[in-house]
Amino acid sequence: TTPQGKILSCNAAFANILGYTTEFLLQQDTGILYFSKADRNEFLTLLQKTGELINRELKLKHKDGHPVFLIESCFLQTNPQTGEQLIEGVVIDISQRKLAEEKVRESEVRYRSLVEHASDGILVADMQGNIMEVNSALCSMFGYSREEVLSKKITYFLEPNDLKLKPVRFDQLQKGHSVLVERRAIHKDGSLFDIELSSK
Repeated sequence: TTPQGKILSCNAAFANILGYTTEFLLQQDTGILYFSKADRNEFLTLLQKTGELINRELKLKHKDGHPVFLIESCFLQTNPQTGEQLIEGVVIDISQRKLAEEKVRESEVRYRSLVEHASDGILVADMQGNIMEVNSALCSMFGYSREEVLSKKITYFLEPNDLKLKPVRFDQLQKGHSVLVERRAIHKDGSLFDIELSSK
């Protein structure tokens, strides 16, 4: 393209990614590919500063209006015949990857929402018993803040004699088994209460 955005050449792969034909895009302005002038101006400003943009994520507009996510590498070139400055670029379509990432994010949000609003106390810990994640119900049950719970091990909340009689079966958990056991737990105020602990 020219620095002003006029498309001088493109291959069929580029045109197909954006839903156009090569013939249509030739002599068009790249403005039709952006969602806003601000996006295009940002691209031009960055390119003029450095002379090249390598592996930069870019969102362009498909012919039907949906976003297309790309990785672009662009370079400022000079036409040896005319001395005119040109922009040459290569793009890789990463739309499927971005869509998959968005689905994962949405799934994580739903999962966290379900866990946070559950009435049961829920926690995630590593095989050394370090607590890595916890919901509000468990914090309320034991009388601690989330930060306080995350700084402790599971065994901290279990009555010592009960723990001696019924150690945490990390050996069974590592094999993928579920472990269901009744225990005596310790509230922050020192009082004891009964819990049923289901682990997997």
